Amino acid sequence: FGQPLTQGAAAIVLSHGPNRLGGTGQDGTVYAAPPGGTDEALNGPAIGAVTPGARPSTNPFIIRPPLDGSSAGCSDGGGTTLCYFDDQATYLGVNALIARMVQAGLRLR
Repeated sequence: FGQPLTQGAAAIVLSHGPNRLGGTGQDGTVYAAPPGGTDEALNGPAIGAVTPGARPSTNPFIIRPPLDGSSAGCSDGGGTTLCYFDDQATYLGVNALIARMVQAGLRLR
C-alpha cells in the first residue's frame, strides 16, 4: 500500500508524473482527477476546490514506488493488485528546516 507522508513536513515537492492526473500546469490548466479510491487521488486536489491544486489538510500525501501497467481490477485500499501510480514526492521535515535555519544564524526564541 502507499505510505502516507510522515506528519511534521514543512514543505513538499510533488510531481503528478507523466499522466498529470490531479495536477495543475504552469499555465494554470487543471488536469483531470485520477480515479477515486486510488493513491493518486489522495495526491490530487480537493474535490470541488476553488483554487487549482488546493487540497484538504486532512489527506496525507502518498509516497510509493511508481507502478506502470493496467489498472483493471486494481485496489489501493487493501487489494492484492495496486493501481497505476506515477506521482513522485519528496519533503522537508520540520526538524531539518529548523536545523538549517539555526545553521544559517537565525536565533529561535
